[in-house]
Amino acid sequence: MKERNYPALGERCYCDTLPSGLSVYVIPRPGMRVTHALVGVPFGSLDARVTIAARRRTLPAGTAWVLGRVLMSAPDLAPYHPRAVTLPDFTGCSITCSGGWERPLRALLHAVYDAPLAEVHPDTPDQGEDALMKGLYQDALLCQPVQGTQRSRARLTPETLNQCRRAFCHPSRLTLCVVGDVEPQRAIQLAAAIPITPSPKIEREPGEPEPPQSVEQEIVCAAPGRERFALGFKAEPTPTLRQALALELASETVLGRHAPLVEQLLREGLLETDYRLEVRAHPGFACLTCTGASRDPAAVADRFLQEGVSLAWSGLSDAVFQRVKKRVWGRHLLALDDPERLNLALARTHCATGTCYLDFDRLLGEITRQETQTLLQETISAQRSCLLILHSKGA
Repeated sequence: MKERNYPALGERCYCDTLPSGLSVYVIPRPGMRVTHALVGVPFGSLDARVTIAARRRTLPAGTAWVLGRVLMSAPDLAPYHPRAVTLPDFTGCSITCSGGWERPLRALLHAVYDAPLAEVHPDTPDQGEDALMKGLYQDALLCQPVQGTQRSRARLTPETLNQCRRAFCHPSRLTLCVVGDVEPQRAIQLAAAIPITPSPKIEREPGEPEPPQSVEQEIVCAAPGRERFALGFKAEPTPTLRQALALELASETVLGRHAPLVEQLLREGLLETDYRLEVRAHPGFACLTCTGASRDPAAVADRFLQEGVSLAWSGLSDAVFQRVKKRVWGRHLLALDDPERLNLALARTHCATGTCYLDFDRLLGEITRQETQTLLQETISAQRSCLLILHSKGA
């Protein structure tokens, strides 16, 4: 077991890789009333074309989403508020408990690893394809909702779920994260009780190579409610935590809620206060998306493009760059106050990059202004963008 200290964050993290291959992160919080634990599985909506134990499979859309919810339906987890979250490349299974934490932790590991799968059929209303992602990417997997559709989920069989569980939920692919009033050595001992078994070989079949430019630069369609827009920029994939943080910094300088241009557009009435920026940073793909209401979405997109080009080529002042760094650092610092959010970040970062999320403090300090300007030059361009305009039906 290794102890990592992060003085600037006021955190200690204990980590280990067990003989079974299970990776463990424990952050002790003495006196904390509740304990939160999460098991991260590197299995998401993009894992549809895979070879498991030499057998090629095309999985129905929504397989990872269903598996996460079936795992969390284990009867022993009912008292501990079980939840599952599924992303394009990740599924997290988590619990929250108060009082004793050892029994709930055993139940979580057992549910994910080897408990009989519950006979449940999680369902949710169908959602359409992500029109903005369809305008940015050729790969259809990036455009479909992570939960699939009722039709695709109906093709799932217990045999398929069990095969995926045996392959993707093998300890060598799992990451356990625990935050709370726990003794790190004891938590690792409990996790070490998972038996060592052969690991099925998994090969992910990549999609077709993506061109750097977007598929379409503008899409106009009708939608219920008031008029809205979504603007996306296709970025290079981010296989390391440092690259993901650098992309976050670059996006914040132009598109962030407190960026000078965004505040000016809000004052001018071109943007409304529901404006939101999201950075989707993954080893396989990355993009920036901003959404909101506007009386002139095309003008907003043009202003963003002009600002991006100006900052990328004319220069980003050091004062602005340092302010942006502080905002991004503060946002990550806030995640430390939310055990569920912290565990999700720890598990996602380890599954994607093999590193510790708490390294964000050091890595943000290392990222230079020139790196940020280079990312702006590569990302904020008309060729990499797609503007989705949602006109109110009947307008």
